[in-house]
Amino acid sequence: MVVITTDEEYAAMLALGVKPGRQSLVRENGSSLDLIEATRVNSGEPVTLYFNVDRPLNRSQPPKQ
Repeated sequence: MVVITTDEEYAAMLALGVKPGRQSLVRENGSSLDLIEATRVNSGEPVTLYFNVDRPLNRSQPPKQ
């Protein structure tokens, strides 16, 4: 899922009924992804989610001169 803010990640996890756990930043095909190891609230089943965070990261960097 491509996100504009990291708040969207947590809104998506809430909607999916998962509790976030370990988080790491990974690079794949030139994109930055938040990898989140989550757990389904109702069953305890582990779930791995990937959020494309290129937009939030690019916004936080100063413009190139």
